[in-house]
Amino acid sequence: MTIEGLGHDAGIPVDHVREFHPRIQPPKSAQQISLQAIGKQIAEECKIRNLSANALAKKAGVSQRTVEKIMEGEARPSYDSLYRLANTLEITFLIGPS
Repeated sequence: MTIEGLGHDAGIPVDHVREFHPRIQPPKSAQQISLQAIGKQIAEECKIRNLSANALAKKAGVSQRTVEKIMEGEARPSYDSLYRLANTLEITFLIGPS
């Protein structure tokens, strides 16, 4: 992977740029962004409803660790888990094939 548009340095591999500019990170995949967006939405809905991850997990019938991992954008939840969480929070996710 290369970073484009860095003036005369265009096309330098990301690893080489990162040595000099550690804050430059390669773009995340669409799947990672989607999982993070879902997690963020669940976290925001819990905040609005004053629900902890544990309370949401109990109401939805999913494990607390699963809810926490989803909220952190680190889990790849099953459709069943997403359905249960969305149903409990009364929200909708638009999910397509990966």
